[in-house]
Amino acid sequence: MASLIERARPAAADPAAERIAAKVAADAPDSGKRKNVRGKREMFSVGLEPELLAEVDAFRARHGLSRPALIKIALRRLMDAGL
Repeated sequence: MASLIERARPAAADPAAERIAAKVAADAPDSGKRKNVRGKREMFSVGLEPELLAEVDAFRARHGLSRPALIKIALRRLMDAGL
């Protein structure tokens, strides 16, 4: 018959230190958490309806822009306009 041994987790001497240690462990390169970063840019995904994407692609093709370039220009102009 196997006996169950229960070990009590020792109480943390300093809860703040435990939170900091947990954050450091989560941000470690081997934590399994993936960040999508290229150079100094953080990458992200944007979902668009097929109709809007077709308009975007037609516009960018007429102006010789890539999707990322068009999005950066559009966001910068929108923010500069204060909207």
